[in-house]
Amino acid sequence: MKVVITGIAGVLARGVAARLAEAGHEVIGIDRRDWSDAPPGVQVVRADIRKRPAEDVFRTQRPDALIHMATVTHLSASADVRVRVNLGGTRAVLEHCHRYGVRKALFIGRHTVYGAAPDLPLYRTEAEPPMASSTYPELADLVAADGYAGSALWQWPEIETAILRLVYILGPHARGPLASLMARPRVPVVFGFDPLFQFIHEIDAARAIALAAETPLRGVFNVTGPPPVPLTLLCRKVGAQPVPVPEPIFRHVPGRFGFAPLPAGAIEHIKYPVVVDGRAFAEATGFAHELGEVETMAQFAARRGRLPCRGNARSRWLGASSARDRSRCLSSCNHSSKSMPARPFSAILVGSLRVLRTVRTPPGSCVYWRGAPRTLKETAIGGQGRSPVRSAVRLPVVRISRFYV
Repeated sequence: MKVVITGIAGVLARGVAARLAEAGHEVIGIDRRDWSDAPPGVQVVRADIRKRPAEDVFRTQRPDALIHMATVTHLSASADVRVRVNLGGTRAVLEHCHRYGVRKALFIGRHTVYGAAPDLPLYRTEAEPPMASSTYPELADLVAADGYAGSALWQWPEIETAILRLVYILGPHARGPLASLMARPRVPVVFGFDPLFQFIHEIDAARAIALAAETPLRGVFNVTGPPPVPLTLLCRKVGAQPVPVPEPIFRHVPGRFGFAPLPAGAIEHIKYPVVVDGRAFAEATGFAHELGEVETMAQFAARRGRLPCRGNARSRWLGASSARDRSRCLSSCNHSSKSMPARPFSAILVGSLRVLRTVRTPPGSCVYWRGAPRTLKETAIGGQGRSPVRSAVRLPVVRISRFYV
């Protein structure tokens, strides 16, 4: 089978292309970006999907199937660019499929098109209409592209069209709204809300799309992975600290104070869950995820050199009255020298909250501050984190630090 993949330079699209090429299919990718180290069996054409060179690929190659993954989000494009690429690009490639006899077309969408609101059902099936345009204006272009792809089901019935609405993608190399939010050391959450977040490992997502390309499929399908996880638990498991923010001032927080930027409409998705039912896709294709939520979150955290945060450890540390009590808190976190991230200025500082600073120490060491601000006592954390204090030394202060607990 000859398959055209638009947006092939993306992380997820590369995984799909590699799987199809390994299965013996001929893969032709279209993207404005380059993929210089494409595997054997994958041909990459640098072109805009809305321009003539992209149409020439359909006209000269006569592919059997299309996997349309060339969509952009608010993270990388402005509103007018999103409309031209998402809606205009989707319309262009589907018209090429109709004009040049492509038998199968897959549109890779997102589950967030269903929208988040307090009066919507918890589990969304494919029968639920996309409502994100009213609550999340930055998703209006993706909702329109999703709807146009769905119109191909009755406009061109000779094309086997399927719309896959994938949940959030997470993993060591994943990019997207959820990965960008969790990449920061602190994540803002709306005070009093802890919605469920549903995600799938990037490997499972690529396998699901490749399986859909090889399976007769028509209609709209939700693609899901492991069970959803509460937002605050997800933050701690990937090594980020959830920071509750009152709703009246939440709109002023993203993009400041070290938080990831978020559009104004994203607040509803931070308050209310968007959980979808993926049983229809599993029954049609036999798909089942292989990587669970624990392994997915652990791989995401490990890729960024983090350790999972244990929610009560930091609160116990803040409530400790002495350095000895705080060292016991650190011991309970199992921060050994082998598991600490290898950073040039890594340190866990224990002492007064007013003088927390990073000092030049080897990775995996723990510094106790007592007495004068620049008089430090250094000790290496052993297997149990209880090595005795060795000596008092004077070390230069280099920059502000963050906690690993």
